[in-house]
Amino acid sequence: MKLSVIIVNYKVRYYLQQCLNSLMSAVNKIEAEIIVVDNNSNDGSFEMVSENFPIVKYISNPENVGFSKANNIAIRQCKSVYILLLNPDTIVQSDTIKKVLDFMDRDLKIGACGVKMIDGEGNFLPESKRGLPTPLVSFYKLSGLNRIFPRSKTFGKYYLSYLDKDESHEIDVLTGAFMCIRKEALDKTGLLDEDYFMYGEDIDLSYKISKEGYKIMYLANTSIIHYKGESTKKSSINYIYLFYKAMHTFAGKHYSRSGYLGLSILLKLAVILSGLSAATIQLFKKICIVLTDILLIFCTFYLSQLSWGKYVIYSSGGSFPDEYIYYFLPGYTLIFCTTLLISGSYDNYYRIKDVLKGILSGSLIILVAYALLPESLRYSRAVVLISGALLSMLIPISRSILDLIGVHPRLLKKRRSIIIGSKEESVRLSAALPQKSNTSIAGFIDPKNPDQGLGHISDLQNIIDDHSVNDVIFSQKSIDMDSMLQIMHLIPPASISYRMAPLSTDAIIGSQTILSFNDLFSSDLNTIKHPKNKRQKRLMDILLSLILLFSYPFQMFFIKKPFQLFENIFKCLFGKLSWVGYCTPVSSDLPKLKQGILNISDYGNFTSDADKRTFS
Repeated sequence: MKLSVIIVNYKVRYYLQQCLNSLMSAVNKIEAEIIVVDNNSNDGSFEMVSENFPIVKYISNPENVGFSKANNIAIRQCKSVYILLLNPDTIVQSDTIKKVLDFMDRDLKIGACGVKMIDGEGNFLPESKRGLPTPLVSFYKLSGLNRIFPRSKTFGKYYLSYLDKDESHEIDVLTGAFMCIRKEALDKTGLLDEDYFMYGEDIDLSYKISKEGYKIMYLANTSIIHYKGESTKKSSINYIYLFYKAMHTFAGKHYSRSGYLGLSILLKLAVILSGLSAATIQLFKKICIVLTDILLIFCTFYLSQLSWGKYVIYSSGGSFPDEYIYYFLPGYTLIFCTTLLISGSYDNYYRIKDVLKGILSGSLIILVAYALLPESLRYSRAVVLISGALLSMLIPISRSILDLIGVHPRLLKKRRSIIIGSKEESVRLSAALPQKSNTSIAGFIDPKNPDQGLGHISDLQNIIDDHSVNDVIFSQKSIDMDSMLQIMHLIPPASISYRMAPLSTDAIIGSQTILSFNDLFSSDLNTIKHPKNKRQKRLMDILLSLILLFSYPFQMFFIKKPFQLFENIFKCLFGKLSWVGYCTPVSSDLPKLKQGILNISDYGNFTSDADKRTFS
């Protein structure tokens, strides 16, 4: 047999289906077998493969044994000339595998070969070609020097960024997302090292193949899509830790003691620098928007009272008392920040209307509180009204500026999409949009019938510009994989997101996402896992607990278990329980909630929990 393709799957059924669809075309004229090793996904992957790809060999592990061990299980069964390790979150062109095999057939010294990879947005993935992670190279990567000087042959060695990505090169390290290996070389090096948890097994294998005298090649004349290329944020502390752990393992296996100690020292230094940098950036992004609001709210109230006092209330002389500035203005600021938080305007995605709701709520709370204060402390409702009106304009402007310069959280803007597909597909996908979606369909382009829709596919860039398009959705019923990749190469990624509607009708796939049609275009789905809804549920628990606590002296004479109610009130107040929880049993796919005192039954009635935490 010429080729064995091994795919390790773990809970990525939709990605796997896309991958296998493209793979069937790519190995159509090649003597090949496809093996899927599943690490206990339990997501319907087995049923999907059995139904749609009966020729695929499916190995199901009873537990998640990791990437290396899962690949090794399949490799031990292979008798082919070449073995291709392929991630399930990839899409290959129809000629990619043939080009790779032909290239390797021409030079028997090529032990492994990889290809150019792009992400779901059309961006080149630098891990397509890498250098050996020596102590200094690893330090340059973790310290960020490789990003500052990408063209430097000294600092850019980790991703070999000084080499032209559009030319084929002999390199040091391939990524396990697409690694075509000569079986003869693998027999000499041994299988993948199962000591690696993440970010290391492909480096280790590439290094061992090189040590056996084989060449590691990067082939630039074909490409694949690798969706998860950006799923791990390179600035995250978790990524830094995993990279550090992998490099430590690699150094311990292949470097001398002095080299190991040198790498350890450099890596620890780089981890400290990178960790501090990542933590600082994350903290800045979290508090920047809050600090901006605090400053803006306080200054707006201060200037409003200054102007209103000078020209209206104290026009003949005088000013607001000092306690108004020292106590009332900070109090107003705290109230507004609290209502902005509750309205959801500090969530990762939010709308301007969330900001306006927070400002309106804050203004109303202050005005209601005014009515409860003694006359001597009712300084001026006009200042509150003027400040609220000004803030309803100033805060959205400040948020837009922060969003523009890349500070989170982000505004949830209206997006426009075009569909590359037939008129029927356009109608189907448009109908799948939720009613409150933040995306509208600008139209469609039919590759097979340019007389319909917005125009010809060759004029896509102008259509995108003319209609202010943010998303391009490919329908696989109307356009093949190769054409998709060609379009993604031609259109600069910039602000365009690419998504794909597969042959099945239950999902759309995009970079870092696997979403159902109804979930695709709305980042603030009205589900319990949404931060805003979780916050409101918690607020409702607190309010209900307080109401029950104040009314407890009257209720204790009418309920069967008054002391149980008293205990439940305080457990809810302190977040140990929630008044309403899931019906039992609870699916593992649902977001976690505090255990409920009350459950909503299938018939909509309240039923007592098993442990008798009841009202009556």
